[in-house]
Amino acid sequence: MNQYMKEGNMRSVNQDIKDNIKQNNLFQYQVADQMGISETTLVRWLRYPLDEDIKEQIFEAINELKEA
Repeated sequence: MNQYMKEGNMRSVNQDIKDNIKQNNLFQYQVADQMGISETTLVRWLRYPLDEDIKEQIFEAINELKEA
């Protein structure tokens, strides 16, 4: 078990991304597809704190889908 699970932070990690996906009526598989990765990869990434460049890529994919 890693430190994030022990501290009970699992739900708050990357909550901003999860909320943004939901607020834009999107699904994680759509964001993953837009990024050219599998849904499983995105879900795994969202379990732990992300580097800013990865977060930026995710938000870019959300914005592209939102504008489509």
